[in-house]
Amino acid sequence: MPADAVSVSPSGTFGSATLVVALDLSKVLAGGFSAAQGRFAATYNVYVAALVPSGVLGLSDASWFVLYPATRAWGELGSPIAAYLEGIAENATNFVEISILQEMDVTGLVGSEIYIGYGTSDTEMLLERRYRGVYKVQ
Repeated sequence: MPADAVSVSPSGTFGSATLVVALDLSKVLAGGFSAAQGRFAATYNVYVAALVPSGVLGLSDASWFVLYPATRAWGELGSPIAAYLEGIAENATNFVEISILQEMDVTGLVGSEIYIGYGTSDTEMLLERRYRGVYKVQ
């Protein structure tokens, strides 16, 4: 995912952090991101995940978490990876704004990294490396 496709807007303090990410789909879906594979995708998904390092939250190993939009809660990443947004038509919008943190206390999450990605599925996103780190709590 190109760096210029993502705009990150952090604000607040460790005790009350807000993070909004805007994903410019026109920079990642130009001509249809499946066009290079000889097909056009009907829909795509957007994913939001966080890599929390070992020692943080009492974790013995680094662990992945995913953001569930319906509850605005984080949970352990499973398979398949839960999409933050699903079934978005390729031509439906050029910008997706994702409110990742809303006045959240991130004091105990120093070193954690937030990632966003997109693809026709979680497998396709990972195989085609359609993701990038967008923010590190520090």
